[in-house]
Amino acid sequence: MKIKIITSLIFIFSLALLVTPVLAEKNNPDNISVVRRADAQERVEEKIQAVRENTKLRLEGAKLRTCQVREDAVNKRINNLVRLTENMETKFSSISARVIEYYETKVLPDKSLSNYQELIDEIATKKAAVDSALDSAQSSVGSFSCESDDPKNMYTTFRENMQTVKNALKEYRTSIKNLIVAIRTLNSEEESE
Repeated sequence: MKIKIITSLIFIFSLALLVTPVLAEKNNPDNISVVRRADAQERVEEKIQAVRENTKLRLEGAKLRTCQVREDAVNKRINNLVRLTENMETKFSSISARVIEYYETKVLPDKSLSNYQELIDEIATKKAAVDSALDSAQSSVGSFSCESDDPKNMYTTFRENMQTVKNALKEYRTSIKNLIVAIRTLNSEEESE
């Protein structure tokens, strides 16, 4: 339905652009062509406005209820995502703190990692990436509403932002794993000597 409307609008607009110069050449004065072109643009803009109003009218009844249910689901998902992210960040922070404490108390007196500070900086960078991705997801859902012009696009943006948060959490976990592996490797080299 939308495709037919959009296709017909494009056809009308292109027809108006093609016909206007031909008609203007028949009457030759420059003022007539400018007026006709302006009229054609005005008609196209009116039709576009009519299409927008039709889409708003279609969001009545069952579609409006469906959209409102989706809006509620999006709000629940963002609350769950925030809770999940905070929980995972807390666990990851405690794990990284324990690993750093282990390194400083047990490993550091005997040996040290050459790239230890780089690994710590990577963990901090990944944690900041998780926080910024979560803020972005929260801001996108804050503006989600069935009353907006394009709720479907907003919902798609929200889903993409959620995937970004999940990927950022995976990278954060990986950076912590890299620190653990480096310390284990250092310990295994020490024990094998």
